[in-house]
Amino acid sequence: MFQSVPADVVETLLLAACPEREAELRANWEQFQPEYQLRKDDVGTALSALGHRVRWMHKTFALDWAIATLGMHALTAYSPHIFVAQAFGVPLSLHGHTDDADLEAIESHMDAVAYFAGQIRNAKRLEDVAWPDDIPPPGACPDPAKDPAGKATFDLACLATAASFFHELRHLQFSAEQNAPAVSVAEERACDEHARRMLLDRVADYALSRAEPQVSVSNKRIMGLATAALCIAYAEAPGLPSAIANSHPPIAERFQVLVLEATADDNAHCWVYSACLLMHLLRRVNRMPTSVTFTSSKHLCTQLASLL
Repeated sequence: MFQSVPADVVETLLLAACPEREAELRANWEQFQPEYQLRKDDVGTALSALGHRVRWMHKTFALDWAIATLGMHALTAYSPHIFVAQAFGVPLSLHGHTDDADLEAIESHMDAVAYFAGQIRNAKRLEDVAWPDDIPPPGACPDPAKDPAGKATFDLACLATAASFFHELRHLQFSAEQNAPAVSVAEERACDEHARRMLLDRVADYALSRAEPQVSVSNKRIMGLATAALCIAYAEAPGLPSAIANSHPPIAERFQVLVLEATADDNAHCWVYSACLLMHLLRRVNRMPTSVTFTSSKHLCTQLASLL
């Protein structure tokens, strides 16, 4: 039922996500000796920690890849409307754009990707789901010069996956040290916070070592965290949020801890991307208001997240 996965597979992913933490990560791996296992596909896409093991299915990261693709479509669909609202100092409104053919076409494509994500989640095996021709399959990192959108999708999927592993590894650490919060919801919240801090707390060190702008690095990693939050929303089957209410925070709170508690300029690009994901989620459940007045991109995110 379980197939062992070499530790260096996961370690390579995590070191690529935050190489500035290599010494710390290697010390933690040496201390806690995590093991990784692939389990047989089944309904759902759970990534889970048990004892000193982290387990997942083939479907788990296929879903993450599809959701990263969806996130890029959401950015294309909604960011122009955010920028127009900001430029003219008017409320954000999609209500007046019902005849926008481009928006309708992108939203239709997003609906198709969302349906595909649901198929992945509900299937017994990944092989039972036909991969759409218009969604690039997971694979090697695309050449950014030839396929910048594909490279961005790849990076966001990898960062979202890294955030998921950091979350689960914190569960393992709690278990090993026997100091987990008494309430399950509090433990989940702490693991989300850990994932965020692992990716963001030492961004300045990375930027300095690579001579890259710290703002650009922070933006990219926060976008990865937002993608992780979107993956969580799609991993939950209809009716699941109420079923797990006693053990997991609601998606609005998870978005808050994973993303909105991060530090970046109030109009940084990461908040525009995050707002686009939130607009998609609200449209998906028919909660997107006809207009939203906001003072900054992050303020917009805060308001939209409160409506989830």
